[in-house]
Amino acid sequence: MERLTNYDRDGNVYSCEEERLLNVNKIIGKEDMYKIMMHLTEKLAEYENMHEKIIKRIEEIKATSYYPHNFTGQMVEDLEWVLRQLQT
Repeated sequence: MERLTNYDRDGNVYSCEEERLLNVNKIIGKEDMYKIMMHLTEKLAEYENMHEKIIKRIEEIKATSYYPHNFTGQMVEDLEWVLRQLQT
C-alpha cells in the first residue's frame, strides 16, 4: 500500500498527494484540496472500521469458553498487538 502521509525533517506530518501536487503545480486549488481531503477521509474510515472489527473480534474470542486454553490465547495477543500499533 502506498503511504498517504509522510514526515518532513522536523517531524511534521504532511499529505503525500499534497506534496506531489505542490512539486508539479507549485499551488493547490480548492478542488484538488477537496479531493485530497476526501481521499484521506475515506482511508481514515477504513482504518477506523478495521480498528472496531479487531476490538469486536478480541471480545468475541475472550467470551468463548475455550479462551485462553487453546490457540485463541495467542490470537488475542496478536490482535492486541495490532491495536497497540494502530494507537501509536
